[in-house]
Amino acid sequence: MTEYDYKDRPKPGDNILMRLGALAEQQVKAENKVTESDDLLKEAKEALRAIKEDALPQLMDEAGVEEVTTTGGIKISVATAIRASIPKSNPGEAFMWLKANGHGGLISQTAEVSFGDDEAFAGFDCAMKELGVQFREKKGVHPSTLKSFVTEMLREGVDIPLGPFGIFRQRFAKVERP
Repeated sequence: MTEYDYKDRPKPGDNILMRLGALAEQQVKAENKVTESDDLLKEAKEALRAIKEDALPQLMDEAGVEEVTTTGGIKISVATAIRASIPKSNPGEAFMWLKANGHGGLISQTAEVSFGDDEAFAGFDCAMKELGVQFREKKGVHPSTLKSFVTEMLREGVDIPLGPFGIFRQRFAKVERP
């Protein structure tokens, strides 16, 4: 028997219900502390985002500079990142544009298939309809592939429709400590 087992065993006269209640209260307090910490983290992340993506770039624009070093040695610069995504609600327009403009190879297609037994799996290369296997088709472009593609096309001056690709330029401040 370990020391832990021995200490936690009920002793004559112990009130187990009181001990259970005390532990339950400790759990509730711990859960509340986790919730409070999560809320504080969300607030801190939002404050950081507001400074990084709004306040600093706007002030740099007002100052008319793209880069500056503070008297404390902190280097501040403004960068731009391209963000893009194909909306799950209506990807057809983006897929049609990619295919029509010779970029259909970016689209990946996968099928998720469920088999009831090993024999059905072994015969997968046979016609799926003959096996009675149902499958779900999934089409998409990997997010980093899409980002690279869109960035390259914009750099080359290709006119890409903004809506179907959810394209936007995100400006943000980069801060380097001395």
